Amino acid sequence: MPAVPSFLRTSSDRRFKKTPHPSRQVVPPSPLGEGFDLLGRTALSRAKDALREDADTTKRVSARPAHFALPAWGRLLEFIRIGLPSASYNRAMADPPESTRRAPSPNSGLGVPAGTRGQRWFELCLVSLVAFSGPFWGAVYIFENPSNPWFPASNARFLVGILHEIIALSLLAYVLSRRSLRFRDLGFRWSLRDTGIGLLIAAIAWVAYDLGYFAVQLTHYRIFGVWAPAPSPRSLVLPHHSVAAIPYFLLSPFFEEMIVRAYLMTEIASLTGSSTIAIVISVGVQFSYHLYQGWTQALSISFMFLVFAIYYALRRRALPIIVSHGLFDIWSLTRLW
Repeated sequence: MPAVPSFLRTSSDRRFKKTPHPSRQVVPPSPLGEGFDLLGRTALSRAKDALREDADTTKRVSARPAHFALPAWGRLLEFIRIGLPSASYNRAMADPPESTRRAPSPNSGLGVPAGTRGQRWFELCLVSLVAFSGPFWGAVYIFENPSNPWFPASNARFLVGILHEIIALSLLAYVLSRRSLRFRDLGFRWSLRDTGIGLLIAAIAWVAYDLGYFAVQLTHYRIFGVWAPAPSPRSLVLPHHSVAAIPYFLLSPFFEEMIVRAYLMTEIASLTGSSTIAIVISVGVQFSYHLYQGWTQALSISFMFLVFAIYYALRRRALPIIVSHGLFDIWSLTRLW
């Protein structure tokens, strides 16, 4: 049968013609659509690659999303509550060499193998005793006998102090080197920005010291009815000019903050899992060997040490608190000179 021209077809003929559904019609792709499709596939591929690369980091720092989901004040409280020592420091301090590695005990906890926990506690106590046992007993003696110091201030006394600080810092460097660590792993890195932050921390610490001194005096007055006497540091520390006091006062901030702050806090926070314990012990140790200044002054400057300890617990940067501590020591030296 010959084909009927379209203009002669009736409505009944067109009714039986099969017309494809609009959803099944094949639309020829446009160049713009192909470009967007290519961009989408490329972005998805890059996102998958980034997720695979970050998988190990996410596993190592599993608590990080919970911290960063909190507001600023929430992160502050959470960091103080549990503490987060640096991952590189914990890995280096916790993992012994391959030849002597032991399987961790299920009761050791905190991700630190049981075979190294005792060794780390021993090293911590050894460094602390070498660094602070002498200053502590000297401070207690001067506190009990302020008018009869057993070792009068002189060039010899400050030279002995410099030698003691160098020995303690050398011991710390040796303990760190046994794990292939350096002072930079405790947060000591030179930075002009950290120096500026140190000036800001010094201002905050000064305000904390003034508030602490007022609180100590007010508490003493409420209990005893009189203001607490403040002994003159000139009669206890530097009764006359001493040239050796200059290098001693310049080295002391680095000595104190690297040992009593950076090393001691990092180790205690890692071994106990609590930055709060690390802060309390660090401030308590510093308070103990400043007793030669008297209860009032020692308690007051503890508020300053508390600012340093909280900053280090949050930021793990040692240079700013060394700069801050150094400013106060230089200011004290100019007053005593």
